[in-house]
Amino acid sequence: MQIALGFILPPCIRGEASKDIGGRYFDVLVKKSLFDKTRHQYITYYRMHDLLHELAQFVSAQESFRAACDEELLSF
Repeated sequence: MQIALGFILPPCIRGEASKDIGGRYFDVLVKKSLFDKTRHQYITYYRMHDLLHELAQFVSAQESFRAACDEELLSF
């Protein structure tokens, strides 16, 4: 999504994909503790830190919408 919205600039290095650049950006955010990395069995999940999530909701309250689902629907 960040590539489509123009947050990630086209690569300067020949042969480098925008997806690789985005991955490095995300790794930096994880290292700065903006996202918490968790593992469940063999799957890695990333969760936005609670304080950052609240800030993002406050800042974007007038500009976006939130879709929520019931956890019961997600259990298989």
